[in-house]
Amino acid sequence: MKKIVSLLLALALTAGLAACGGSPAPSSAPSSAPSSAPASGPASLPAASAPGGIEAFADLAGKNVAVNSVPISAEEFKAFYANTHGIEFASVKVTPTVLESTMMVQNGQVDGAITPVAATAEYFARQNADLRAVISDVPTDVAIALDAGNTELQSELNGAIRTLKEDGTIDKLTAAWVDNVTDENLKAEPAEKLEGADTLYVGISGDVAPLDYVSADGTPAGFNVALMNEIGRLLGKNIEFVVVSTDAKFSSILSGKIDAFFWHISILPLPETIAVTDSYYSTYISALVKQ
Repeated sequence: MKKIVSLLLALALTAGLAACGGSPAPSSAPSSAPSSAPASGPASLPAASAPGGIEAFADLAGKNVAVNSVPISAEEFKAFYANTHGIEFASVKVTPTVLESTMMVQNGQVDGAITPVAATAEYFARQNADLRAVISDVPTDVAIALDAGNTELQSELNGAIRTLKEDGTIDKLTAAWVDNVTDENLKAEPAEKLEGADTLYVGISGDVAPLDYVSADGTPAGFNVALMNEIGRLLGKNIEFVVVSTDAKFSSILSGKIDAFFWHISILPLPETIAVTDSYYSTYISALVKQ
């Protein structure tokens, strides 16, 4: 009988709490916490916000982002963006490649993957139905990075870029390799080798399609390859492409492994030991976010 009375009292108490709007203390995380947060990932990086709400690049303010291979630390990048562009990110994770940054968005680890080339964000968005590109109003330019002490090569490259701008070649390459690119026409034909000519070793990462791309069979391709082939023709040099990871670009130049590497200027400071040519392509900082 005592057990029955106790049970009736417990049921009455529960009903009373429900009537007053009370509820038992939760035994698990609040419902607002991401239910599909990855089991692994950087311990210091908070999970991404709930999907949605990012309609423009500026909406990444206060969000967690990833950026691929910048020559400064994550905290320096965060401070630079806040001071220069007025966008303060909650956290920044530096990754070796655009692909890794993109996967962090897909896995819910960050809210956006920043890339310095709008065409790259749009290319990755076309390849992944769950992603879309948001374009900022922050301009950036693409140039060729090289050893600051190699002023002769810098002068030669600048002269070739200037000629290719003036004769309309760069406009044609941009239309073919960036504006109207498809997977079918992304592969560049290798340039004919010049007998007895000097060789210019150019680093390529394959990480910034459709500008910097390496096809499935390991062949360097994309806009930058097509451009360098034209530059080689003008300078009378053979161009040899060397696949180098993006985070090893500057060390590869300074060690003499390569003579040059494609780089994005006007967004971040460069090491004093690295110089860049004139710009040959202008674009905007962009990001990949979830649909």
